[in-house]
Amino acid sequence: MSKSAWYHLQNWLLKGLIATTTLVAFASTLTANAYQLINLPPEVEITSVSVTSSNSDDYTVNTDDGDIMVVDYCLEAPALVTAGVYKAISASKSEKINIVRVNDYHSPGCYSFSWNGKHGVNSALGTSGEKVEDGKYFYGVRAKEFQGSSTGEDYKAEWIYAESGDSNDDDNDDDNNDDDDNDSDEDAVKIIDIEIDNATFDPWDGQEAEIEFTIDEDAEVSLTIYDDDDDEVVEIVDDKDYTEGTHSLEWDGKDNWGDYVKEDDEYTYELIAKNDEGSDKEAGTLRVKKGYSSNDTVDPRLTRTYVTKESFDPGRREKTYIVYTLNAEADVTVTIFDADGYEVDEIYKRKDQNAGTYAVEWDGDEVLGDEGRYTYQIYSENNRGSDFENGFIDVDEDEKENRKPNMYKDNVSEIPFNARKNELDINFVLENDAEVTIEIRDSSDVLATVIDEKSMSEGSHTIEFDGKDDYGLYLEDGIYEYKLIAENDGGKDVEFGRFSVEEASKAKNDYESCGSFVDVSENNAYCKAIEWAEKEGIVKGYGDDTFRPNQGINRAEALKVIMEALDVNSLEYTSGSFGFWDVNQYDWYAGYLQSALSLGIVQGYSDGSFKPFAQVNRIEALKMLLETARAKDGITIATSLYGSPYLDTPNTDGNRWYISYAWFAKQYQLTDNDNYFYPGSVMTRGQMADMLYRYHQAGF
Repeated sequence: MSKSAWYHLQNWLLKGLIATTTLVAFASTLTANAYQLINLPPEVEITSVSVTSSNSDDYTVNTDDGDIMVVDYCLEAPALVTAGVYKAISASKSEKINIVRVNDYHSPGCYSFSWNGKHGVNSALGTSGEKVEDGKYFYGVRAKEFQGSSTGEDYKAEWIYAESGDSNDDDNDDDNNDDDDNDSDEDAVKIIDIEIDNATFDPWDGQEAEIEFTIDEDAEVSLTIYDDDDDEVVEIVDDKDYTEGTHSLEWDGKDNWGDYVKEDDEYTYELIAKNDEGSDKEAGTLRVKKGYSSNDTVDPRLTRTYVTKESFDPGRREKTYIVYTLNAEADVTVTIFDADGYEVDEIYKRKDQNAGTYAVEWDGDEVLGDEGRYTYQIYSENNRGSDFENGFIDVDEDEKENRKPNMYKDNVSEIPFNARKNELDINFVLENDAEVTIEIRDSSDVLATVIDEKSMSEGSHTIEFDGKDDYGLYLEDGIYEYKLIAENDGGKDVEFGRFSVEEASKAKNDYESCGSFVDVSENNAYCKAIEWAEKEGIVKGYGDDTFRPNQGINRAEALKVIMEALDVNSLEYTSGSFGFWDVNQYDWYAGYLQSALSLGIVQGYSDGSFKPFAQVNRIEALKMLLETARAKDGITIATSLYGSPYLDTPNTDGNRWYISYAWFAKQYQLTDNDNYFYPGSVMTRGQMADMLYRYHQAGF
């Protein structure tokens, strides 16, 4: 690249969005220098950046000739790396073309990524797999500090070009069998990616180490295993022909004579790819350990990672759970990043977490109103090593239509689910009546139909799944999908979610529950409130040791927990049916209802019913709480209030009856959302516990 071209690129970067990254890195450098007497972690630095292409011009990829451009870079310290190809739209804006890494963890060393002149899955300007238009683009590699192991940021970028047309000009051919027809570069093969599955394995148990690699040219490949004295143990392949693309090789833990190697030792693999123009080499470590199981490894592997909802709407109080299995005790963090690789929030951090399966809740409050794709990263580390897993979550606002079912807030009660011990609650809310079908699926196959076109009214619903397929067999361990279909005359809604099944002993040992409830994770947003309510004797669970936090609470239950929380004595039954035809003296809630009637807290319906098992919405539950507190403790609820306490509680004629309650909730933070109250949504058992706990914390 010419000096003038490099100057213009630097000028563009300084004017644009990436200038922010540069300034942050500079600020971090100043901070580090100011305290240089302290033993600080090394600074992040990207070095030895180079660009090569199978085209005659290293900085140009021909989209018609199958060219591949490779960007090589090295790191001096551990870092989180985001890298890819971008298109400059203006002096201050760029769009993604093909992002290959988003906050991937890199240890010190050299790395590379390739681009074939096509749009990636995350392109903002085209469809994945399509050739880009001819023109100027730039690659960007950003590395930033990682978990206290490094500090600062660094960024490297250069202009690159895409062109179409046949570059095989025979008039300029130099007869050396390459495609550049000019021979100013070499078409040496490169190993552009390598992944190891089962880096620690037990050959005596039939386990194998798998080495998956990608080469950018046809080549001869050799794979050799060496011991710690650098002596050859076994030659897996020797100069075997492989085509361009991805391949895998296995080692069964035996030497060249077919004998097993030492029972507990480390070995080095060396992978070499070569063609007429040159060669490339990668090396790494494999560990053989007799009696090893993936469930008791000492290095902290993360397996079976997934999210329960790949797309959700925080604005409707939906949540998703990031699920992972940890195979050894380790420190664990879960972090959310935006589409540009910037950290949004560290939503979970745990020291010395035991091996097991965990579900980390994300409610999306930090990105409320900011639709788009976000990246989650799970990182585990102990004194034997580290591991990480990335994935995507889409924050997407649900589109509501007047007559459609408008199904939302779908979730399951237990992660992981023990099919042989419990039933799985599948929860969801309908805004309009609909016929609902629930399917349990494995990939594209329907394993079980839980309900089929069942007529259901508007409101919150819970359907139990017994863990069996349509043949009556329990689901095997694994990750499954539920599909909810709601349809009425106004249209159809479809929602998907995922859950995992694990055997009884594993699920019991791995799931860290909240209080005594097996279906509430200790990192559930309402755990502290639920533990408090259980300890105070306000709430109890069900016979299967579940609490069912996402299940709607009915009028009788709400009355009971409110009166228990405020220490209102339950009166003994005194007469008849209390004036309600659907209540009798033997009902478990009769004493609470007697007390509520004596205090003037509740009233029935015009048809003479109380409807004890009708679900209560959030504003009704709030009114019950505050009116009980006013009757019992004499709290003051201001009535001469102006303005709207929440965005969805406008101070209009139809809402005046509850505005004073909403303002009280706003003033004393009785809900976990500062912007929305969702007055018409069904109050769940978890939300009810949270509101009571917040009322208690406010000092009442």
